[in-house]
Amino acid sequence: MKLTISHHSQLAKAAGASVIATTSSEEKARKLKKLGADHVINYRNVSNWGEVARSLTPAQAGVDHIMDIGGTDTLEQSLKCIKMDGIINLIGFLGTSEKPQPGLLEALNHICTIRGIYVGSRAMLKD
Repeated sequence: MKLTISHHSQLAKAAGASVIATTSSEEKARKLKKLGADHVINYRNVSNWGEVARSLTPAQAGVDHIMDIGGTDTLEQSLKCIKMDGIINLIGFLGTSEKPQPGLLEALNHICTIRGIYVGSRAMLKD
């Protein structure tokens, strides 16, 4: 089970994953479905999307891999849907929330790995 974002959906599907994607718009939801996402959750309409994503997994065990680009706005929900021994990849900090963030011990409470991934600019990709 994977929780991914748009173009990652295609890569996850190609690798044989079941994809649960999140988005904030119906237009993007349609695009994600077209790209192969098995489930799409609109996080603006579903505030507890982490629990909803977990409920979509076999035996409601949670997702194996999460690609989290929201950071401050999404990490709490990512922790709610991660499977025991799952991996949360923090790719960015697009969120702007002022609310308190989960502490480092949350990785221990959820028996998961949280790791940061650096994503460069478009120019770096071309180089």
